[in-house]
Amino acid sequence: MFWQFNTSFLFNDVITSEINVMNEGLIIFGVIAFWVLSNYLIGSIRDGEGKMSNILQGTAYILLPLIIMLPIASIISNFLTYNEKFIYTVIFIIGIMLSVVYLIIMVKEIHFYDMKPTIANILISIFTAVMIVVFIIIIYMLFSEVIGLFQDIIREVSGRV
Repeated sequence: MFWQFNTSFLFNDVITSEINVMNEGLIIFGVIAFWVLSNYLIGSIRDGEGKMSNILQGTAYILLPLIIMLPIASIISNFLTYNEKFIYTVIFIIGIMLSVVYLIIMVKEIHFYDMKPTIANILISIFTAVMIVVFIIIIYMLFSEVIGLFQDIIREVSGRV
C-alpha cells in the first residue's frame, strides 16, 4: 500500500483519495489465502509433500522481492520525469520477475517436483483459486436472492394483513 500512496502522480493511475485501505488489505490477504489453500489442495492431490505451513512460509518469502522493490520504485518515482519511466518500469519488472522465479523454486522444493509437474501445479493452483472465487461469488449471489425473496414475502404478507 505504501507503493500506491507514495508513487508519483506521473506513474500512478490511482487517485490516492479514492484508495480504500480495507479493500486493498482484503485483496492482498485474500489472494495469498486462496493461493496457499489451492496450492495445498492441488499438492495433496498430485502427491506433493508440502504442508500448509510450508506453503504459507514459502509464499511469504516469494513476496520479499516485491516488498523490497516496490518502495524503492515508489521513492525513485518522485525524482524521475516521464521520459525516465523506463527506470521505474525496470525496477518494477525486476521485482515481479524475481517473485515469479522464487514462486517456481518454492513450489518445486516444497513439493519435491521436477520442473514440468511444478509448472503444472502452479497453473492448476491458479485455476483452482479462480474457481474458488467464482464459487464464493455464486454462493453470495444465491444467498442475496434468497434473502430478497424472503423480504418480498414478508412485505407481501404484511401488506395484506
